[in-house]
Amino acid sequence: MRRQSILKKLPIGIGVVTALFGAAGLFVKSACAPYMWGSSVGTFTSFCYSDVGPLYFGRGFADQLIPYFEIAEQSRHLEYPVLTGLQMWLANSLAHLSSQNSASLFVYITWIMNLIFIAVAVMIFAKIRKPNNEANWWMAFSPAVFFVLAINWDALPVLAVVCAIFYWQRDRPFASGVMIAIGTAAKLFPALLIPAFVLDALRKRNYAAAALVSSSSAFFWVFINLPVYVNANTGWWEFYNFSRTRGIDFGSIYLAIRYLLDFNTSTNVANSIGLAAVAVAFLVALIFHRKLSAVEIFLLLLGAFLLFNKVYSPQYWLWLSPVFALVLKSRTQWIVWNITQLLYFFGIWRYLLFLQDANASGAINEQVYSIILLVQWFATFALIISVLQKAIKGSSRSRLGRGRIRP
Repeated sequence: MRRQSILKKLPIGIGVVTALFGAAGLFVKSACAPYMWGSSVGTFTSFCYSDVGPLYFGRGFADQLIPYFEIAEQSRHLEYPVLTGLQMWLANSLAHLSSQNSASLFVYITWIMNLIFIAVAVMIFAKIRKPNNEANWWMAFSPAVFFVLAINWDALPVLAVVCAIFYWQRDRPFASGVMIAIGTAAKLFPALLIPAFVLDALRKRNYAAAALVSSSSAFFWVFINLPVYVNANTGWWEFYNFSRTRGIDFGSIYLAIRYLLDFNTSTNVANSIGLAAVAVAFLVALIFHRKLSAVEIFLLLLGAFLLFNKVYSPQYWLWLSPVFALVLKSRTQWIVWNITQLLYFFGIWRYLLFLQDANASGAINEQVYSIILLVQWFATFALIISVLQKAIKGSSRSRLGRGRIRP
């Protein structure tokens, strides 16, 4: 197969549309500039909270500290993997070129970076062969791009996932592994592509591809992380320690169970359930890997990882969107699932408004929030089951990642 450059003949038009759509969402978020996008009645009423502003002050960027190497007083090291830390440091360096408004500049520069990453991701997404070309516009006008792009630093790992799938579909396991390493060095979830691609390669008896994607992703992940690990070991470990010790948090199924059934799940038990869920998902993928595409296996593993996690953040909507868009044929399913995610997006801010001021107009209590949480949870779970069921039965099987696909 002739190798195709990932940048060759990029569909610029769809990238521009995505950028304009995302920029409109960022413009709406700018209403919270007076609150620095932090926790406040005004922020939650306007649905424009972002982690970017609060972490500018909370992790030492206001004092131009270097992530992982330096720590702010009465704070802790940055709780993100190293490439996310690098993105934050670069945005902060650019923001401090101006002597005024560096905090707001940090936020806006971060948002512009995210906008560029997601626009490029959608252009590359459009080049991936899929069962439904309408999905290109699903992604360009994805509500997740409009509503959650500004919340955190998720666009870079989403871009890496899309690139990894692009390369895998074109039988380029080395490049795919590099993209997985980049994504995993920004957020953890792209690592789930490794077992998905390995199982797909084993189904095709392409043992060299399985070894190459595994080894290249491992090598480049170490290559990216090693300088920080060696020179700022305590700071490097913060993300992994935080992920392990973090308690039950917003969006998790365990929180809904606590509020509705008055049953508490400990952090250790939730960690064990989460690991077991991913293990069971891998076992299911192993049993049915001859009937599942690489992307369908990734969806299964990612779904287990997110649905049984100790937290379900609104930006997980953005993580799942390109994966669902790659495997779904039904526009109705896509719309219904996005509606449930949008419902949760509004629900979480209205509940946080309740925690700020129980008497605020539009605030919702724990029980209402939990019901909204469960609607989103079961909608995502049911859609994943539907995709897998169709693939296993062979009634509507995606051909993504199934051997060589001619252009």
